[in-house]
Amino acid sequence: MVLLVVTLGGLRAESAHPASALVRSTTERVLKAIESDPALKVDRTRLESLVRRTVFPHFDFELMSRRVLGKYWRRAGRAQRRAFVEVFQGLLLRTYSTVLTRYAGQSIAYPPLRPVTGAALRGRPGIVVRSAIETGASSPTLVDYYLYEEQRRWLVYDVTIGGVSLIITYRASFGEIIRRDGLRRLIAQIREKNEPS
Repeated sequence: MVLLVVTLGGLRAESAHPASALVRSTTERVLKAIESDPALKVDRTRLESLVRRTVFPHFDFELMSRRVLGKYWRRAGRAQRRAFVEVFQGLLLRTYSTVLTRYAGQSIAYPPLRPVTGAALRGRPGIVVRSAIETGASSPTLVDYYLYEEQRRWLVYDVTIGGVSLIITYRASFGEIIRRDGLRRLIAQIREKNEPS
C-alpha cells in the first residue's frame, strides 16, 4: 500500500471488493498526504507516524511473525514472541518509510484479483490484490498484497514484489542468524537497526 497511486478513471468492478477497496483507499490516503505535504519525505518521525496510523492497522504482524519464524516461533516463549513481533513491525515501518521517500508520482494498474488458500489461513477466505506500478522501465513493478478475512476485516499477511515474498525472504535470512546466534541475538540485531540513525 505504498509507492502506489490510485488512478480514479476506468476502475474495474473489482474495486468494489472489500480487500481491493482497502488497498486502494489506504494507498490513496498515504500518497495524498505526501503530495500535499512534500516535507513529510524528509521528516522521518512524521512519515513513520503516517505509516503507523494509516497502513499498519491493516497488517497482521503476529501472523506475519509466525510465518517468518516458522519452527522457531513454536520454540519461542511468550516474551520472545512479543519482542520479535515488536521489532519486526519496527523493521517493516523503517522499510515502508524508506520506500515512501522515493515516491515521485508513479501510476498504478490493478490486474484481476486472485483467490488464495493456504494452511496459514486456517480455512479463512483469502485473496491477492495485485498491482502494477509504472516506473518508466520496460515493464512495471508488480506488487501483490495477500489478505485474509477475519470478523469482516481484511488483513495483510504477506506482500510480494516482483514475485518475491517478503515473508519467505525474511524467513531465509532470519533463519540463518537464528541457527548461528539464536533468536535472542536476532531480536537484538533488528532492534539495533531500528534505532534512529
